[in-house]
Amino acid sequence: MIGDLFEGLLQELSTAINIPLKPDSHNACRIEFPDKLVLTLEPSILGDFLQVVIEIGHIEEGRYRENLFREALRANGLPTQNTGTFCYGAKTDMLLLYDHIPMEDINGLQLAEKIEQLSQKARVWKDAIVHGELPPYQGGGSMHHTEGIFGL
Repeated sequence: MIGDLFEGLLQELSTAINIPLKPDSHNACRIEFPDKLVLTLEPSILGDFLQVVIEIGHIEEGRYRENLFREALRANGLPTQNTGTFCYGAKTDMLLLYDHIPMEDINGLQLAEKIEQLSQKARVWKDAIVHGELPPYQGGGSMHHTEGIFGL
């Protein structure tokens, strides 16, 4: 049942983005875009949510990684944040962008739009990482960089 729903959604998405898609032996679908952005779609165990994960990149340990993860946490805490959650994949040692979408509320065209939003956000962060920069702050207002505990 879960597989049928997921497979049907992939068929609709395939039509919407013009790329042939099908689930693999683990009931997941991995999409690699021409710019090397990798996205994985997989239904949750109960099949009520679609999990979307985008690999943003590996970040070497050090000060830059600490600063980048701090910015990811800030981005996750934005009140207007509705396009994925940044997380760290311990198995892959990568910064990831994750979202889960109720399966009952989505069709292929809506999923294509959601993937486009997530991909745009991931590309901004991936580009910043490639250039050793911090992604632009998207919270409005001024951004303060504080080095001490509690901003002191």
